[in-house]
This record gives sequence, structure tokens and C-alpha cells, in this order.
Amino acid sequence: DDLAAGLSVYDFILPDYADLIETFIDSPGSVMQAPFTVEAYSGDGRRVPLELTTEPILQGEETVALLGLARDLSLERRLEEEIRRTHAYLDAILSDVPVGVLVLDERGVVKDANPAAVTLAGAHLPNELVDRPLTELADPQDEQAAEALAEVLAAAEPMRCCFRAKTRFGAALHCDLRIGPIGGA
Repeated sequence: DDLAAGLSVYDFILPDYADLIETFIDSPGSVMQAPFTVEAYSGDGRRVPLELTTEPILQGEETVALLGLARDLSLERRLEEEIRRTHAYLDAILSDVPVGVLVLDERGVVKDANPAAVTLAGAHLPNELVDRPLTELADPQDEQAAEALAEVLAAAEPMRCCFRAKTRFGAALHCDLRIGPIGGA
């Protein structure tokens, strides 16, 4: 409703993007119409990230107009930033907590390990634990530990299990293992 007849795209696109817009206006048929990102000024002066898709309107071989579709990326950008902050926050907490924490996928494969879990397992680096099934972290000859881990992984609800084990890296553990789903999945 705020757009008036005769308003130029240059009235609201940031000057940094003027050359890009000019390229699309000057030769719309020769420029790929893939979406591109620009920033525009909103009615209240805020900078708004937009994804633009353009399409030339032709009469025969001649371009008579350029149709543009803009999608506001503000919410998407805010959510991306919130996700980044949340990851940084959780990484900071997990890196300093003195309890071993492993994140497993639905098949019981380790997807992340905090420094305490790496140390407790007797490994040197997180990548020695990551992408391995949890059951592989127990010493292959420790059947009781392997059975306990398999039982915990098979449980459909949060569970606690205590056992003594030896890791495949040779570290002796007295485990008080608690496992449960994260999130609503």
C-alpha cells in the first residue's frame, strides 16, 4: 500500500546494490533469473534483507517490463542468528561441565562428545568417539558392558543404568549412565 506509482526501485534499495539492480534492468533477457539477495529500506528506515527473483516480460523479442518478486528474509536471518547463539551457549556449557556427555542419533551412533566424555573414555580426540556406535566404545571382551549399553539404547524412554566397564581405549569406568531423548522427535 505504501508503494506509489512512479516510485523507483532505487528509492528503497540500498546504494550498495544499485549496480546489481541496474544490470537486471538494463539486460533482463541476458541475465540469469536465479534468486539473488539485496537489502532495502523499509518504510520506517530499517534495513530489510530481501531475496529477489526477476523475470522479463516480453512482447515478441523485446523486453517491455521486468517483473520482480521479493521475499523478506528478516525472520529467517533472526532465526539463523538465534540458532548460532544457542549453539555457542550449549558448546560453552558442555565444554566446561565435568560430566561426560555423548549425543547419539536414533541408531545409537555418537554424533558429539564433550571433552569430559573423551577423557573418561580414554580417547585423545572427540573424533575417536564420533560416528561410532555407542556399543563399540566398550572393550569388545566386556560382554556385560556391551549388553548394558544395548539395553539402554533399546529403551523407548529415559533410563538409568549402572555398570563397570573398560573402554576400547583401555580406560576403566564406573558408569552411572543416564539416557533419554532430546527434543520432541
